This record gives sequence, C-alpha cells and structure tokens, in this order.
Amino acid sequence: MKYKFNWSTILLIGILSVTGIFIISACSSKEKEAQTAAEDGQLWTCGMHPEVILDKPGQCPKCGMNLVPVKQTG
Repeated sequence: MKYKFNWSTILLIGILSVTGIFIISACSSKEKEAQTAAEDGQLWTCGMHPEVILDKPGQCPKCGMNLVPVKQTG
C-alpha cells in the first residue's frame, strides 16, 4: 500500500525540521557562552545552595539544578 503525501504532511515535516534546527542552534549557542564565561574566570553557583561555588558551569552537586553565573560587581 502506497502512502500519499499531501501538502499538509509536507508542511508539517518542514516546520518540525526547521524547529529542530533552531533548538539545536540555540543549545549550542548557550554552551559556547557558558564555555567563554568559564574561560574568563566566571564563577557559578546554585540558586538553592548559594554556598556552592564552582569555576565551571554544570549542575549543583547537592540538588542537580543547573548552576547560574555569579554576577561580578565592579
């Protein structure tokens, strides 16, 4: 049995493909920003455990939340 593609199916596949590309691009962009900040001496902390301070992005060793950059005051 052959499956016929209609325009709505083709449009849906196109939209899903473009959305996937944007999501992957956004994720890699955030990783690059985090890596650049880490190279600049940026410190990272947990929102729930401010006593946790690390020199690289990642996850809190206590609760597993994503670490956020510590704001530098000048």
